[in-house]
Amino acid sequence: MEDDHLDVLQLCGYSLVVLGFLALLINHVSILMGNPWLIPDFMRLY
Repeated sequence: MEDDHLDVLQLCGYSLVVLGFLALLINHVSILMGNPWLIPDFMRLY
């Protein structure tokens, strides 16, 4: 049972990392394309 729980936690961690990477990628692309409206002001990173 504990092994299954660890697997679920690892999947959650990996999904969070992937989501964060996608957010950074979309943010970078939107700035490069001059469409910063794709990301709200408080999420924009320069």
